[in-house]
Amino acid sequence: MEIRPYHNGDETAILELFNASFGRPLNKTFWDWRYKQNPFIEDTLAHLMWDGKNLVGHYAVCPIEMIIDNQPSLTALSMTTMTHPKYAGKGIFKILAESLYQEMEKNDGISMVWGFPNLNSHYGFIKNLSWNDISTIPTLKLDKGNFGLYPLTKFIQHRTFDLGKSEKIKSNVSGSVFVNKSEDYLIWRYLKNPTNTYQIISSENYPEQFVVIKIFNSFETPGYQEVDILEHGYDNDNEVFHLLIGSILAYCQHNDINLKCINTWLNIADKRHLMFERNRFSFDSPITILGQRKLNPLLSDMVFDYKNWSITMGDSDVY
Repeated sequence: MEIRPYHNGDETAILELFNASFGRPLNKTFWDWRYKQNPFIEDTLAHLMWDGKNLVGHYAVCPIEMIIDNQPSLTALSMTTMTHPKYAGKGIFKILAESLYQEMEKNDGISMVWGFPNLNSHYGFIKNLSWNDISTIPTLKLDKGNFGLYPLTKFIQHRTFDLGKSEKIKSNVSGSVFVNKSEDYLIWRYLKNPTNTYQIISSENYPEQFVVIKIFNSFETPGYQEVDILEHGYDNDNEVFHLLIGSILAYCQHNDINLKCINTWLNIADKRHLMFERNRFSFDSPITILGQRKLNPLLSDMVFDYKNWSITMGDSDVY
């Protein structure tokens, strides 16, 4: 078997392998957006395992610029891992990952790989790839029974991101390790996403304070929808917070959305976390694992301590 980097034209084999591995199709437009139209570097960071003309393994990461200890640092978000079922148990994922990590640290200047392994892959990342657990992240959830605490508020639906929105997010970052959410990044992440639709919502009272949300059908309760808050572009102000939640509820009512709950992530070290606790958001499932592996030994050890991280749902590829 042979390992080689991704080449243009490999997409057909990649889509076939995804279907064989997971029993469902992969949207080529999504793969191109995530891996080939990334705003940080031109290279597609993926290594493939071939058995003759047959693609049997795939591991890809997504370049992400972070700010770590006040310095920009190019990192990689761990993404799609797959092995053809006929080749399971041969250690293909470990071989591909080590090959990719070595190349991207040497040739692309990637300082760290990080991500959110699920329970199926977590053991392998820790045992076989020398990843470090940073934290588990509970979901903060506001159930339907507490919606009455938030009066419906006149809302504004913004159509794009500008420098002001980028700066509002950055000005409220509480940690020293966070994704550099530039205007270009936000447009790529949310407005150019080919498979998901997001809304940028603020109240009329404070139009510069906003959230980015995603509305989706509830997996647990058919006939209902849920809202995920993916970005927190607002200050630590209880009035602003109430108006934003009221604006989300008003937007959902206006669009005939049968809302079950509102979900989000926020590091407990974030000063705004207490507002969520005070206003009836509670810890709930799912629980998400955050982990990482340093590739550059000179990278600050701040990345080992979760209290230094500012993480949102929008940083994950799941939401």
